[in-house]
Amino acid sequence: MHRESFVLHSSFPLERFETVMHETVSTDRWWREVFPVFLFAADTSPVVVKSLPGGIRLRRLHYWINNAYYPVFYASYGAEPGGTRVEGHFDLLPQARLGRGIMRVLAVVACSLFVLRTLGGLFSGQYLTFKDDPTALLVLSVFAAFGFLLPKFLSFLGRGDKPFILDFLEEQLSARLEEPKAEI
Repeated sequence: MHRESFVLHSSFPLERFETVMHETVSTDRWWREVFPVFLFAADTSPVVVKSLPGGIRLRRLHYWINNAYYPVFYASYGAEPGGTRVEGHFDLLPQARLGRGIMRVLAVVACSLFVLRTLGGLFSGQYLTFKDDPTALLVLSVFAAFGFLLPKFLSFLGRGDKPFILDFLEEQLSARLEEPKAEI
């Protein structure tokens, strides 16, 4: 899987960069997701930050919507001559990757059981048609949709988050973006 790396160069020194970043973004709090009415508080920023070991995690704050499949910007930053260097990539939250994997495994298992049942009917001499058991086709279609199409659709809903976060970093932290490079 190819992952795009983004490198931003800010003209702010490291201490100023950290100060401005924590002034312009909201801190990730669990109650923002549970009680979305607090999202309209005066100190709420459209970007939320969470400190991680060795870096930060930035995500766009969506009012009234909680979707784990929105892209999240994982970044590390450090001092460089003339400012601060920010390196990062977009990825899903770990629980979203786990949920996507579980849904795909369930879809493959359901499809495999359906295929095995159909082949067993063919080899035993009882030809199984969808007219005889339409429920099997319905279950197969639903599992395939939930396992493969639902994560794609939920990721599609967050299609504007990557440019939004990068633009936010460029505007608020006076960071300029280097050309992205592909990692393997």
